[in-house]
This record gives sequence, structure tokens and C-alpha cells, in this order.
Amino acid sequence: MKRGKIYIITLNHFTTDWYAGILKPLLPLIMVQFGLTGGQVSRLPAILGIIASFIQPYGAILGMKFGEKRVQIVTILLTAIFTSLIGSTKNLYIFILFLALGRIANSLFHPNGATYIGKLSSSKKHTNMSIFSIGGTLGMAISSITIVWFVEHFGIEKMYLTSILGIAVAIFSIFYLDDLSDHKDKITQSPGLGIVESSKNYGVKRLLTVAILRTFIGMVFTTLVPIYLHQLNYKLLWGGYFLTFGILASALGNYTGAVISDKKGAKFINILSSFTATIFIFIFLISHNLYIMLAAFTLLLFIASF
Repeated sequence: MKRGKIYIITLNHFTTDWYAGILKPLLPLIMVQFGLTGGQVSRLPAILGIIASFIQPYGAILGMKFGEKRVQIVTILLTAIFTSLIGSTKNLYIFILFLALGRIANSLFHPNGATYIGKLSSSKKHTNMSIFSIGGTLGMAISSITIVWFVEHFGIEKMYLTSILGIAVAIFSIFYLDDLSDHKDKITQSPGLGIVESSKNYGVKRLLTVAILRTFIGMVFTTLVPIYLHQLNYKLLWGGYFLTFGILASALGNYTGAVISDKKGAKFINILSSFTATIFIFIFLISHNLYIMLAAFTLLLFIASF
């Protein structure tokens, strides 16, 4: 029974991150549609990522106040609806608004999904959490190639149809997820959302710092690669291929790192990952061969996900 619930939460993670993966492979198209430069369009994911990083820790507070199940369902719906609407507007500011609302909803989902997994896991916590993480990573990987295919065949203005996935998964979760909200503390019992109380908590501050640094570093390559390939006159689909292969490798790296970490410890895996990833960054930057770049990018995300 618990294993089935873990797979449902993993499906939820897959779905929300499928929508999160829509933006980057479409950046070259968005540049043309709104008349933006490469520098301007690359700021979109960076700004959205920073906003989401500040908001993400408070998703856990919402989960404690209203229940992880409820928050998951609502955030899946909001992510699906707002993100799928980005192709329905020709106004840049409304486009950014839809992106921001979808990204915020996505960030609020993650701590609730992770907390739910933690409550279900009495043993093999690292493995179960890596399964949850793999779900999100696979969602982003598949999104990178499927959204490019969808837009090329149906047009960006039909993207609202992609909301069907999120709506279906949210309805499924209503019927098949249990409400595990039994944790009470001073944050849960505080008036309002408990933001003031949680902001005083050292753990929340540390989580916030790590989330911001992680988002900034991870966003550099995954944002610029599709734009860089577009500037080299490669088709939009190649950006999708790079992101798909890289993110799939990231999913495998996440699981591999969890297994090694359980055996060798977190310190060993962090040193190994940092040193090896630096080598592949160097190879990617100095090479102009498409396939060497693809291999280096793929191995980089594999190692960096340990």
C-alpha cells in the first residue's frame, strides 16, 4: 500500500515538473515571438527561479496548515492551468504573469510531496526520496522534447490543451491519496500562515539559502544551452534533445548518488561530484562538436545530480 502511494506522489512530481520543463526548450521561439534578445529571454527562468526559491520553504507551512494532500492537488491544478496558458497571449506582461503563477504553484508543491514521502518511509528513506526525485526529473526531461513536438505540430497557441494532464492527475490524487496531516507545532497552530514564526527558524533559513544557490547554479547551463544552439543555427528540436538527454542522465545520477551516499556517505559523494562535474563543464565549453557537447552536457548533469 505504501509503495503504491509513493508511486502516486512520484506521478504528481512528474506532472508538476513536466510543466516546469516547458519554458527552456521554447526560449528561442519566445525570443522571436516577443522580439527579445538572448540576454533578455534568459533572464526569465532566472528571475522565476529566484522567486520560486524564496517561496518554496513556505510550501511546507501551507502543508502543515491545510494538509499535504490538499496543497498537492491545488498546486498541481494551478501549475497546469497557468503554465498551459502561456501560449494563449500575445502580451509579454500577461505571458510573464502566467509563467510566474505557474512557477510559484510548482515550487509550493515540492516540499509537500517530499514531506509526504518522508511520512510514508519507515525504511530506505534515501531510496524512496530518490524515486520521488526521479519522477520530477523524468517529467522535465520528457517535457523538453514533447513540448517542442507539440508546438511544431499544433502551434504554441494550442498549449492550453496540455492542462488536461495536470487536471487528470489532480483528480486521480483526490481519490487515491490519503490525508496524512497529523503533525502539529507552533507554526501549525499560529495565526495566519505562520510565515513570521517559520522565518525565525534556523532550519528554514538554511533551506532557503541552499534552495537559492541550487537554483542559480542549475539554471545556468539548462537555460543557456537551447539559446546557444539556436545561435549556432541548430533547429529548436536540438535544444529539446540536449535537455532531454541531460535531464534523463540527471535522474539516473540522482538515484546512483543516493545509493553511493548510503554506502560511502554524503561527504564523499559531494567531493566526487564537484570535482568530476568541473571536468565536463570544461569539455563542454571548449568543444564546438555537437555530439561531444551533447555527451559532455549529459555526463555533466549525471555527475552533478549525485
